[in-house]
Amino acid sequence: MSEYKFEKYFSDKLIDNLKSNELFKLLVCDIKSKKIKIFPAIRKNEMHFYYKGRRLVKFTKDGFIANAKYLGVENKKGDMNIETAIKNYNNNYSDLYKSLKRNAEVYSEDESKNVSNLYRFSYFLNNDEIVLLDIEMSIKSLQAGKKSDRFDVILYNRTTKTIQVIETKTLKNKEIKLHGNKKCPDVVNQICRYNQNIKERKDEILQAYSKCIDLMKKTFGSHIKIDLDKPEKINESVTLLIFDYKNNDREKLNKITDIINKCLREKNIKSKVCNKGDMKTKINQRTLETWFLK
Repeated sequence: MSEYKFEKYFSDKLIDNLKSNELFKLLVCDIKSKKIKIFPAIRKNEMHFYYKGRRLVKFTKDGFIANAKYLGVENKKGDMNIETAIKNYNNNYSDLYKSLKRNAEVYSEDESKNVSNLYRFSYFLNNDEIVLLDIEMSIKSLQAGKKSDRFDVILYNRTTKTIQVIETKTLKNKEIKLHGNKKCPDVVNQICRYNQNIKERKDEILQAYSKCIDLMKKTFGSHIKIDLDKPEKINESVTLLIFDYKNNDREKLNKITDIINKCLREKNIKSKVCNKGDMKTKINQRTLETWFLK
């Protein structure tokens, strides 16, 4: 068995196939739009397109693939090629695309849907100092018996050329709370695991995102200007972001935050706990800056 290496790649052939596909034109329009936000992300020889916190479609060697329920096919489970379903839309890709978005939003979960509000900071949309570089990035876990770790949000500071990983949790998430005889919430060990993974593979991660930026420019450059330098650093410590709470939850939030911080100190785990009640509004560059570890 070959040794694992974290990589992001997308072949020239797939880039050409993607750009010649009818659905690509519709996706590009939404990627550029600040009203309807699509966020594209490169995986291992695949391009994933996210909408409202769900993977709307992915482009592979077999073309565009989507969840059957997003395509309105009720008698099939799992993914299917959109070419199989296009006849149900009279070969009209625009109608199929509208249906995909409508159905995907129905199945969107609160946590991922809230996080999708960060799409507006996508490096496709603006030239701000801090931009959204990636979401739902999966990397092989260092922990025995666990297949992978998933980094929710990847931010990038253009000025310092630094990547920051953000782990997001809603206030109602069980992993930030104490259970039974446990002295620390589960999220503390999760942060420790993620920190170790970043430290172990930081060079691979930086190389992968450098390549990713080049591939994105090659794929979308004729439609969207991508002014982004390659990253040079990645913070080895993950930021925990607790969100989706009301003003009357402040006492509960403070108690949970105090417990997590106490556990982090006792275990000598470097991290930062931030909070944001509403992800839809009142987030700006200053807010994103506070999520970076110094």
